[in-house]
Amino acid sequence: MSSEDKQYIVGLNLPLKSRCHESGVALIDFEGKALFAVNEERLSRKKLDGDFPERSIRAMLDYTGIRREQVRYVVVPTLTFGQKIIRFGEFFFRERLTWIFRPVFWRSLFRMTRAEFISPRSKKQTPPRAQNQEQEAFVMRYFWRDFIREHFPRAQIIEVDHHVAHAAGAYFTSPWQNALIVTCDGAGNLLSSVVGAGENGSIKVLDKTFVPHSVGTFWGSITKVCGFKSGTRHGGKTTGLAARGNPARLIDKMRQAIWCEGLRFRVREDLFFERSQLVPNWANYNPEQMKEFLGPATREDVAAAAQQRLIEIVTQLVKNARQRVPYDKIVLAGGVFANVLVNQKILELPEISDVYVFPAMSDGGLALGGALYVLSQWKNGRGENLSPKALENVYLGPDYNEAYVEQYLRRVGAKYTRMEDAAKTLAKYIHSKKIVAFYQGRMEYGPRALGNRSILYSPVDPAVNDWLNERLNRSEFMPFAPVTMREHVKDCYVDIVDDPVAAKYMTITYQCTDKMKSAAPACVHIDGTARPQVVFRQDNPRYYDIISEYYKLSGIPTIINTSFNMHEEPIVCTPEDALRAFLDARLDFLALGDFLLSYEENKHLANTA
Repeated sequence: MSSEDKQYIVGLNLPLKSRCHESGVALIDFEGKALFAVNEERLSRKKLDGDFPERSIRAMLDYTGIRREQVRYVVVPTLTFGQKIIRFGEFFFRERLTWIFRPVFWRSLFRMTRAEFISPRSKKQTPPRAQNQEQEAFVMRYFWRDFIREHFPRAQIIEVDHHVAHAAGAYFTSPWQNALIVTCDGAGNLLSSVVGAGENGSIKVLDKTFVPHSVGTFWGSITKVCGFKSGTRHGGKTTGLAARGNPARLIDKMRQAIWCEGLRFRVREDLFFERSQLVPNWANYNPEQMKEFLGPATREDVAAAAQQRLIEIVTQLVKNARQRVPYDKIVLAGGVFANVLVNQKILELPEISDVYVFPAMSDGGLALGGALYVLSQWKNGRGENLSPKALENVYLGPDYNEAYVEQYLRRVGAKYTRMEDAAKTLAKYIHSKKIVAFYQGRMEYGPRALGNRSILYSPVDPAVNDWLNERLNRSEFMPFAPVTMREHVKDCYVDIVDDPVAAKYMTITYQCTDKMKSAAPACVHIDGTARPQVVFRQDNPRYYDIISEYYKLSGIPTIINTSFNMHEEPIVCTPEDALRAFLDARLDFLALGDFLLSYEENKHLANTA
């Protein structure tokens, strides 16, 4: 088959009834290779953008050169109408059976059915603004099917259950044929969690948790109680804050709020939602009820107790699942598993030998997971299996060639030099305690900066958490993460294996060794943990070589790697984004590929670049 005749599968995360979380696109071929993936926020510059992914589609087509007509399937993480009826029936009989004689049940059922059939059929018809606690107000500009037909006129649209897409993303990009699967988030298609098994290329769902029982809702509520914006936006801040509090003061109340039963989670619904709502959703999610229930408390103690309870219930569910599933390797997806401390505690369970967290674990990863699931079903229909295969890396976004970068620098009047040996040059600056903004190659997929859109610094100064966070407008208690050469991981982290699959993508914490605490204190959180990226040279040679050269100068095989962005902005995508963030943060040096810029020589470009 010629390249012009080759066909592809596109996964889309896009608004269905209202703004989604992290819209975006992923492209795979029929061999299962991920060719391109990006979330709309990186291109629109709107944090967690959930609008229609027009820019993402355009970037995919421009980068890969494929034609729209070559897309055979477009996959969307939702249910067909028939599947929705079945799912609602399951939800009703499990969670709302006693409501059948209440008038509110019939009113709600009528509204839901009516909304399903009067969805806007063109971009000229828009429903009212949909507002909720987690997202800004939003107006639908398209009916989602019309949007897909406009962009991919020959493609067949296939729906995949939200949590099945999460599960497929984790399982099919893992290195294991057989694994326990757990997904966990706020909500998707009336579910908040799924427990299953991946076996020889097939996914079997064993049990599921329905809303209102949601670990993601619990964490979102706690995040709001702590004074932050939302669980989807600032849930990581709550995790960072937890080490500074005393969990004992509130742990009993947390245990009354949420618990685990078998393979399901349960919550005390009145602490999260108005009980008059048939189907709880983000629009009637009320964190004030949790705040009142907890009573007077510091945000540090609230975060600490919630973190402990989160660990307790998730690890209990995993232990329960291991009694049903014979596999001691586990794959994880869903926004809850952005919580790196939970992932660490899962790995420490005697029932678990290894953990893999899908690098785009939140809803930003649904596009790739959904596409992989459809490919697996297509292969099953032909008597074949899609075997899980570890991702080579997650550098799946757009890049910008040297000619483009230099033309841009000349156009804005930037002063720059070309580095002859970038690794040695940048390592020298890092060793002399200069901050280096490092930009190269294809952008990372997922929430972590992994060496292509990163800020690099020496790990020896613990005060950096204060002054660099201030420059980036970030919370001062948030720790910086280390990147460590693979050959030296056992010197730095306790009980880490030679090939730690979760640490390759910075999705898990480890306890630090005394040597690490002494040599690289800036990377060690107050609780003695760090969230490392373990880097292999074959995955990112230039990035690895910088650390290697720094090691030669300092004897430390680790440097700080934090994401290249200002607070409340997405990670930079384009060279234009990079120069602007570099100047706003007043960093010392910016490496754009082989081009090196100093702040002192270019600060006059601030507010103009």
